[in-house]
Amino acid sequence: MQHEGGRAGEEGLYKVGVDLCFPSGSIRGVINIQTMFLLVSGSGGAGKSHSMQYLRQWYPAVSIRDLDEYGVPAGKAERQERLEKWVQEALRLQKLGESLILVGQSPFGELLACPSTPELNSAGGCLLDCHDHVRIRRLNQRGDNWGSMEMLSWACWHRMHAIDPQWRQDVIRDGCWEKLCWDRWIGWTADDPRWKVRIIDTSTLSGEEVAKQIHSIAAETVTNPLQ
Repeated sequence: MQHEGGRAGEEGLYKVGVDLCFPSGSIRGVINIQTMFLLVSGSGGAGKSHSMQYLRQWYPAVSIRDLDEYGVPAGKAERQERLEKWVQEALRLQKLGESLILVGQSPFGELLACPSTPELNSAGGCLLDCHDHVRIRRLNQRGDNWGSMEMLSWACWHRMHAIDPQWRQDVIRDGCWEKLCWDRWIGWTADDPRWKVRIIDTSTLSGEEVAKQIHSIAAETVTNPLQ
């Protein structure tokens, strides 16, 4: 099931020279896209890492990266500063005519607040979410000791943030990285057309099915809400 916070992105996403070829049995055909940056957010156990292998298989021309691939950030401010570095990497790829899909726990509001985000040709966000009991089961199965009430609260906050940018902004603003530009969006409301965060409920989906929905959202990431 796929939900939406705000209005869906416009269809299109075409650029000559960037071909995405999909394997037999998956999304078929060849799609041309413009350069884009898509942030795939979610708390632990939502299915982010599992879907990455399929995204890499189906998106050979797109850089699929993990925000934590150089180590888990020590805290909120470090996570936010690292996100800015990934935005700068997206800008480097943009000059080469390439796109970036970044998977991590940073929410869409942090992306919009990063100093360099206005320079992106297009920027979008989606949230991977699931039922709490599914999340706990997945974490237990893979041996992660993250199954806490605090983690579930973080997942709930992500869910509300995706729908309503006004919800508890203090969670990401208090004690934040000092270079973030919150004034860009903190006055936006849930019905603002610039606030576009698609929610994918992964509770009953395979990694392949999740990747297909992420692909669909990436195909709609054609604008930058800050431009």
